[in-house]
Amino acid sequence: MPLQVSQIKTVNSISAVNRIKSAVKKDGLGLSFDIPKEFIEKRTYMQSDEFLKDKDNVKMFGLFDKLMILRDKITEEISERNKTSKEELVQGFNGFSRIKKYLDINPKMNHSETPSFSTSAESQYGILRKYVIGNESRIIKAKLGK
Repeated sequence: MPLQVSQIKTVNSISAVNRIKSAVKKDGLGLSFDIPKEFIEKRTYMQSDEFLKDKDNVKMFGLFDKLMILRDKITEEISERNKTSKEELVQGFNGFSRIKKYLDINPKMNHSETPSFSTSAESQYGILRKYVIGNESRIIKAKLGK
């Protein structure tokens, strides 16, 4: 059986694989890249108890917990509405409800900040996400001098 074009290794493909292999080092755990020391230090800090107990981080974790609770409420509201509605609703990537047929046509709606049908959960979600968390982030960054 003759080889098809997709099965033939070309000089370029072999060269590309060899360049990738030389760029990646093998350690005992798998693949690793040359990670700057600063990134390793930040990752270590973010996994420490000190990071988890920082008052600003505790406050943000609480806000994100509220955000997830509201997303769950929106999901429940969508389920309830879909039982009686002719147009199926789904939850977009951004947490807001979307009319499925329009989302299928225009996936950019996943990132739009306007909900398809406004409920108290979606209103609270939008305010918490855009204003409360956004403002809190700016305040914390200002304290850090960024």
